[in-house]
Amino acid sequence: MGSTSTLINGKPFDAAVIISTPDGKKYCSFWTSNGVKTFDLPTGTYNAKIVNHTIPVNQPVETFTGIKIGAGKTVEKTADFSVGFLKVTASKAGKPFNTPVDLYTSDGKKYYTHWTSGGVRVFSLLPGRYDAKVLDIQEQGKMKAFAGIQVEKGKTQAIEAAF
Repeated sequence: MGSTSTLINGKPFDAAVIISTPDGKKYCSFWTSNGVKTFDLPTGTYNAKIVNHTIPVNQPVETFTGIKIGAGKTVEKTADFSVGFLKVTASKAGKPFNTPVDLYTSDGKKYYTHWTSGGVRVFSLLPGRYDAKVLDIQEQGKMKAFAGIQVEKGKTQAIEAAF
């Protein structure tokens, strides 16, 4: 029997789990529920891959190889992902504004684009430095730029773009 726990910064979250044989053939896949899943496996050796889908790009993966499942025994594995958060708030004339936000890595490469909803978007990100551009979709070329945003594990950085 196998048991998987999936955590973000020590707190349960639901993640995709893929179980494969040592030669790489997929045996089964499932999602954890409230960060936990217990499942039956025949006696043997397996690999497990846990995917953090809360990160928009280059989703982090935790891999466990050579897991030996014996008769009547439970093997437990825990994947604890470290993430930080960036909260972007956009407003126009003092009211919440739905508009695109472009995120860039510290080396200037475009990382991800998403819109604010109700004037807010919270991004789950791997710890590191990011730049952001909040665009004004009603006035071409108008934007607010934010450079060197430091995202740290378990913390929320906030930026506000008022147009």
